[in-house]
Amino acid sequence: MVATALDLAHLLPEARELARLPAGERLARVPDSTPIHSLLASFESVLPLCEPSGLGAPAMRAHVLRRSEGTIGEVAALLAAAMEAALLAGEERIGLSALDAAEYQPPTVRRRLFERELR
Repeated sequence: MVATALDLAHLLPEARELARLPAGERLARVPDSTPIHSLLASFESVLPLCEPSGLGAPAMRAHVLRRSEGTIGEVAALLAAAMEAALLAGEERIGLSALDAAEYQPPTVRRRLFERELR
């Protein structure tokens, strides 16, 4: 099963409001703290993977925050793309390789590409 960020949004009550935000809306970044550990644990609990991914581990948490640029909606999008990458690679967990292989671009990269298109 492959889920999108919007699929994950219906599974987490906190994410429902995020699914309604206009694309590109600026959100506050999530600090690397206990609440982000809980958020990642919540995401991990609803991912349809057979093996634990350890998203709350310090190295994984830092990688997710760095790659997603720390907004909750981007974390959801990255994890959905990483789950797809893991499953396509025959893995039942999200590891650093799945995070790196995910077809996901953070907001700053998307913004740069958009601005380049406007020129």
